[in-house]
Amino acid sequence: MIASAGSAAKRTWLRERLGVAATLDDRDPEGFAEALAEAAPEGIDLDFESLGGAVFEAAIERLRPCGRVVLCGLISQYHDPEPRRAPPNLARLQAIGGRLVPFVVPGHEPEHWARFQAEMAGLDPVAPLDVLHGLEAWPRAFCGLFTGKGIGKRVVWLMPARCED
Repeated sequence: MIASAGSAAKRTWLRERLGVAATLDDRDPEGFAEALAEAAPEGIDLDFESLGGAVFEAAIERLRPCGRVVLCGLISQYHDPEPRRAPPNLARLQAIGGRLVPFVVPGHEPEHWARFQAEMAGLDPVAPLDVLHGLEAWPRAFCGLFTGKGIGKRVVWLMPARCED
């Protein structure tokens, strides 16, 4: 498995904690395509796409015939003043028989969703909690979702801290 993350700490966590074979820096758009080609010299079968931009374009280039892109988001373009644009090589999907599938849960293929829920119910979460304290922290917590701050599940803790006697 290959995964990308925008910080060295996240890439280390992916390798050490989840056993990801190769981790790529998605904040390096110029070097990403080369790193992906090196990590997957024969191409990729699946791209779970949440970033967009140069990363999405590189993934399309490496997609093998009949490969699939699960489109979850295009976060790299969320703050652009221009409207979102498809990667210039999007037509390659049609040329190789690739599929672009929207990530919609639940409702899309309910039998798969039910199976997923059953399989996940028995697993312990492995992602660390990134806890920020107090209601005043919510803007920073929210903006951090779009800038890659923290590792794991971001939580804003609203309860006052307990005093220990």
